[in-house]
Amino acid sequence: MSAPFYVLKHEHRVIERALRALEGICFHLRAGQEVPLTDILFLLDFISGFANGYHHFKEEKYLFPALQRQGIIWEGGVLEAIEQEHKIERDLVPRLLTATKGLEEHEAAAIARFTAVASTYISHMLGHMRHEDATLFRLAEEMIPSAEQHKIYDEFKHAEHEVGLDTIRLYEDLASRLEEKWAI
Repeated sequence: MSAPFYVLKHEHRVIERALRALEGICFHLRAGQEVPLTDILFLLDFISGFANGYHHFKEEKYLFPALQRQGIIWEGGVLEAIEQEHKIERDLVPRLLTATKGLEEHEAAAIARFTAVASTYISHMLGHMRHEDATLFRLAEEMIPSAEQHKIYDEFKHAEHEVGLDTIRLYEDLASRLEEKWAI
């Protein structure tokens, strides 16, 4: 596997750590156990900043256009489908934030609402990442010439520089710490 697709798959594994933490938090909430709101907010920051703001951004800005240049159609094709999946994920984040406010205010239905939205997000993301790993990245590896793959990797490095390597490492460490603390 070439560098840009290895990077994207690595990011998927980081996101999976955060999803395992979120799943564990939902389990503890359903069991009536106390979960610090700060851990939930850290996870939501991870989802917004790393999964949506960094990972999906790179796919949409650099990988999708490279595939289009190789003749992959947008409308009715894999790229449109994956962009729709990204949109669903982005639309779930405000719902998670609203549900978190209910937890903070100790609303009676808050746990059920939060865990339902979180479960939807987890399920959707896991399916989405399987879809990308099995279809999109394999297709890209086969269709995009080596020189173009190197260009994508350089663009990924530029995006990494823009966000900051320290910030990315903090997100990766956060996902690992929260997984260690909450995963069941």
